[in-house]
Amino acid sequence: MKTTIDKILTHVYELEGLLLVMRRRNGDVPQELVDQCRSVAAVLGQETQEMAVTAAIASRQQPLSPQVPQKEPKPAVKPAVVVPQSPVKAAPAVKAQAPSVPEPAPAVDKAINQDKKPTITFSINDRFLFTRELFNNDPNLFDAAIEKIKSFTQVSQLQDFAVKEMQWDMSLESVNEFLRLVGVGLKNNSNQ
Repeated sequence: MKTTIDKILTHVYELEGLLLVMRRRNGDVPQELVDQCRSVAAVLGQETQEMAVTAAIASRQQPLSPQVPQKEPKPAVKPAVVVPQSPVKAAPAVKAQAPSVPEPAPAVDKAINQDKKPTITFSINDRFLFTRELFNNDPNLFDAAIEKIKSFTQVSQLQDFAVKEMQWDMSLESVNEFLRLVGVGLKNNSNQ
């Protein structure tokens, strides 16, 4: 039963990703995407129906136990406990001193920041969309591209990568959204 639920969840996530792609395209959706959406929805419906039938059969096979009404237990009454109040004396205030930490030398601080790779994050839906539309549904290609992009020191390198290496159509919304999100990560790293 668990594997069936996992399959259903996988199809739900795939359908969600396809629907998000369709929504982002604002009506400019190729027939292939519509057909793929219908196909996933049909498989999802079939698996859900199979799971419901399996669950119904399993529930019929369980032995029925007679329903015997049980008496509800009476709540136990606990006596109230009275705690005498005594005045509390405040402890004398102690001044805590934070240990002094020397500031790193500017040259060391700059070298540390240069060694940091940018943090580039995507929501699971964006990752799904970009992998599907920009990286031919190949998550390894997506990961390799992100690692390469993390080595860039300037945002202009990102633009060159998109046009020359990946040969992306810069008029696509998914390309521009990918570049915007990755560019934010690169800019944040250069500002540190």
